[in-house]
Amino acid sequence: MSTMQNGRRDGRALPPHELEECRRRVVEAHVRGLSRRQISTLVGLSYSAVGNIIKRYQEMGQRSIATVKRGSKPGIGRILSAEQESRLADLVRGHSPEQLGLKYQVWRCHAVAQLVQREYGIALSQRTVWNYLSRWGVHRQRKAMREASNAEAFSAAMRA
Repeated sequence: MSTMQNGRRDGRALPPHELEECRRRVVEAHVRGLSRRQISTLVGLSYSAVGNIIKRYQEMGQRSIATVKRGSKPGIGRILSAEQESRLADLVRGHSPEQLGLKYQVWRCHAVAQLVQREYGIALSQRTVWNYLSRWGVHRQRKAMREASNAEAFSAAMRA
């Protein structure tokens, strides 16, 4: 995301301390009586951004200047509950898909998705399953196993 557009800074791309400084300057200029257009030119933010900052300041006061952490809180918005995720992670780490009655030999997204569907009746997309597997470290384990297997195969070929 570019920090400049039409000669204006994009506040969403600014680090929190710079964003707070911009907000502080907007509020100070507003209190001094400058128009929104003048403040926009002075600070380098869009007219609408200046208007939004002033509106928040009028509603919340000084608290509106401080930046808050963006995004959802860790663990919020996930499809599986913490208990479901923990149980599945234990199953995936401790068993092969075949041991759990699935037709796969190694854990892949499709295998985990089938297990989730069977256990909880929840259909997960491949991307969501990938995120869970990455969080559990399963992909890193598979990569390490693949690299070790390739090294063994290379060594065997060199001995022949």
